[in-house]
Amino acid sequence: MTIIKHRYTDYDSEFTTIADYVVNYKDVFIMKSVYRLMYEWFIEEGFASRSDKDFPEVFYLEKEGKAGKEMWIRWRFNKSPLGKKMKKFWRYDFDVDIHVLVLVPVETIVDNKKIKADKGEVEIQVKANLVWNWANMIKKNSLLKPFRNIIYRVFLHDTRKRLEDELYDAAYGFREALANFFKMPHFESKKGGIEAFARKLPE
Repeated sequence: MTIIKHRYTDYDSEFTTIADYVVNYKDVFIMKSVYRLMYEWFIEEGFASRSDKDFPEVFYLEKEGKAGKEMWIRWRFNKSPLGKKMKKFWRYDFDVDIHVLVLVPVETIVDNKKIKADKGEVEIQVKANLVWNWANMIKKNSLLKPFRNIIYRVFLHDTRKRLEDELYDAAYGFREALANFFKMPHFESKKGGIEAFARKLPE
């Protein structure tokens, strides 16, 4: 039996949540195209390679019901934003949970051509964290441990701020890509807040 655990269960390092939002869309769309868009975005942004065996899809479940198809998909990306000696000090974690409800096949007209599509609802939950691996290293070093707060506030301040901004731009760049794909209204994002798109109901 598959056991799903939170990413940070049994994890003693520290992290800052940079983005936490939900994109919800209910209308006619093509699920394969949505999947492909997200898949390609993470490859282009350097969070994954084109090797299917290395793509971090940790959970996939598809179930057919009377009302339509239901799907659960979980992606768990991580990326080291710095190279060389600093590679192990920081990490970007990017979690994507996709839930598809009552998905049924339909036909629609695009550019005067009839195409096969899907009708249903898709909810995409996103959370991006900046992980401080260095904090765990300091905990294990008796000489540095008393200076942890000074190191954090003074010596690592500029690096932390730059990495937070970079991950923030990436996380909301992903949301922008989804908004453009679904032709959804754009909301001004506020750093540190939980953002959500309004549902677009069928006309």
